[in-house]
Amino acid sequence: MSRSFFRTMNLFFILPIAVSSYTEEDHNSKIAVSLTTEGSWNPVDGKANWENYVNVNAQTRLWKGAMAQVGILASQNTRIGRGKSWTVLDDPQSFSNIQTDKQVPFSPALVGITQHITDRFSVFVGVRNMNGDYFTTPFTGLFINSSYGIFPTIADNWNIANYPEASFCLHFEGNISDHITLKNSFYNGRASNHWNETFRFRPSKDGWADVFEIGYATSSKTGNFAGEYHLGVVSGYTPHKSIDYGNYRYYNSKFFNWSIYSLIEQPLFSGRHPLGLLVEGGYAPKHKNDTYLYIAAGIVWANLLRQNDVFGLSINRSLYRGGENENCMELTYSLPVMSHFTVQPAMQFFCITGESHIVALLRARIDL
Repeated sequence: MSRSFFRTMNLFFILPIAVSSYTEEDHNSKIAVSLTTEGSWNPVDGKANWENYVNVNAQTRLWKGAMAQVGILASQNTRIGRGKSWTVLDDPQSFSNIQTDKQVPFSPALVGITQHITDRFSVFVGVRNMNGDYFTTPFTGLFINSSYGIFPTIADNWNIANYPEASFCLHFEGNISDHITLKNSFYNGRASNHWNETFRFRPSKDGWADVFEIGYATSSKTGNFAGEYHLGVVSGYTPHKSIDYGNYRYYNSKFFNWSIYSLIEQPLFSGRHPLGLLVEGGYAPKHKNDTYLYIAAGIVWANLLRQNDVFGLSINRSLYRGGENENCMELTYSLPVMSHFTVQPAMQFFCITGESHIVALLRARIDL
C-alpha cells in the first residue's frame, strides 16, 4: 500500500496543505470534492443518527511560486434537525470525527495564499485549520474516533482552529532535509466557523496560539508503509475553554497555556500484507486543563481480502482533572468498492469512568 493512498483515506479533512518541495505542475488549477455519509447506532438504548459531510477544495496558480487555496466544508446532523439530542452517545472525546453539535453551513476551512520561497520552504497567510497540518497522517486518517483527528489534550482545552472551526493563521513549513520537516503555525486566539469571524486577527483581544512541530518520515517502496515520527508543542495566551457534560463554556480571561504531543507510525512488516504500528500521546498541565493526558496505540493492516482494503484496531485513553476517564477501543475496516467510492464499517467500545457503552458506525465516502 502506498503512502499516497492512505492520505486519500483521511475521512476527516482533505486540505491542500502547503508543501515545501514543489514543481510548477503543482500550481495548476485543481478542484476536489469529498462527500461522506455516516450512520451511527447505540445498541443499548436504540438511538440512531445519520450525518453528512461535504468538503470542497480548489487551488489555482497566481504568480511564480504562489498558489491561492480555498477549502470549504459543511456538516448536517439529522438528530439536530429533528429536535433530538445531537448524538447517540455523549462521550467526552466524540466517537466520530465528522460529528458536530450544530448544523454547519458552508464554512471556511482553508482560504489563503501559499508562497514558496525556495524549493524547501513555504509561507501561508490566511484562514487555516490545524487538523490536517499536524494530526491527520496515513494511519490516524483511517480511524473514525475524533481523537485521531486532534488530541483531546488540545481540543478540549483550547479555543483553537479545530474542526469545524478555523482561524486566521501565518503558517511556515520547511524541509531541512529529504526526511525532516519543520512546521510552525501562529493562529488568532479565537476560532470560528462563521465567515464574518474567521478572518479576524486581533491577538490583543482574542489572544494567540502557536504550534511548532518537527517531523521525520522514511521513504517507502510501492506497496509498503512509510515511517512517520512527530514531536510538537502547542502554546498560547488564549481564553480558557473547558468542557462540562459535552457543552463548551468559554471564559473571557486569557492566560498562558501549553501542551506537548508525539505521534509515531512504525512499519512492522512489508510485502503483500503490510502491517504498521501507531503510537501517540499528549500531555497538558493538570492544574490548568480539563483533559490532561491522552495515550493511544493501534495497528493498521492492508490488503487482507482485496487490494487497497485496510483493517485497523486501536485503543486510546483520556484522563480528566475531575477524576473521570475514558477508554475506547475501535475496530474498523475500509473497503474500496469501486474507483472513488469507499465503505467503512466500525465498532467502538467504551469504558467511561466505569460505565460501558457501544457505538456501531457505517460510513461511505465518494471522492470526486
